[in-house]
Amino acid sequence: METKKRNWVFTIYPNKATSGWMDALEQTGLACAISPLRDREFSMEPHFLVLLHYDGPTSSNVVKRLTGLLNATRPHPVDSLTGAYYLLTNKNSPDKYQYSERDIVKLNGFSITKKEKQNEPNEEQSEEMQDHECVNHPAHYNYGTIECIDAMEIMFGKRAVIEFCKLNAFKYIWREGHKGNPEEDRQKAEWYIERMEQYLDDDEDYYYGADERDDECDCEDLY
Repeated sequence: METKKRNWVFTIYPNKATSGWMDALEQTGLACAISPLRDREFSMEPHFLVLLHYDGPTSSNVVKRLTGLLNATRPHPVDSLTGAYYLLTNKNSPDKYQYSERDIVKLNGFSITKKEKQNEPNEEQSEEMQDHECVNHPAHYNYGTIECIDAMEIMFGKRAVIEFCKLNAFKYIWREGHKGNPEEDRQKAEWYIERMEQYLDDDEDYYYGADERDDECDCEDLY
């Protein structure tokens, strides 16, 4: 089933983005917030995070058409507008470099209302609210605003997550029958393999800038 959400986050690399991408975003009329240039992130080239807020639930294909025009990365859905806004400056990750909120660019009336902040669940409430099953979406990876593996792609890039999925699948296959539930280990290995294959799908389903695609390894190199 196609994902539909009101809030979406994606990454813009200045050296790969369409010329005038910020003006193009403003011309869409969509409420959005653009992070400061994030140039102090480990193992990532300088980039911007962009948070889009639609008036109603919007399909991933609609958002991908926009990110394709901007030559941006694949968009990620997020549940909490406030939490995603904090992601722009690393406010929800105090161990990371803290960018200034004053440097966030807000377009087309983007705002975080007081009501939304008041309704934001704390960490304890978030854990109680999450009811994800232990293989596909473990609760300890889903508290907050965005699933851990999606945050990894935003922070470290697609190639790093491909390697992460490959190694995690290997780990669960290796330990099967020696720790915990063997069936659950098999299911987890399959989940990571399937997730890796998603990233290796064709560009129509998972759009990335042409330069980034050219630099990536062939599928055969992963096995």
